[in-house]
Amino acid sequence: MNEQSIPPEPEGSPVVPYRPSATGELVIDRKSGALVRYMGEWCGLMWVRPLGGGTEVPVHPDGLEPA
Repeated sequence: MNEQSIPPEPEGSPVVPYRPSATGELVIDRKSGALVRYMGEWCGLMWVRPLGGGTEVPVHPDGLEPA
């Protein structure tokens, strides 16, 4: 296979999803920029809760980054 047949990587390639190591870990919600607490994974989504408490909200798997 020659170099010309390999398509170039698209601009803005996908982010490697961050997987928290434990329930309760502090992570950053990439969409809002908020520091949140990781609560678990269910139905292919990550669930997080605000630090001050409140309702858990779903986050897309590539929507978290380490704090």
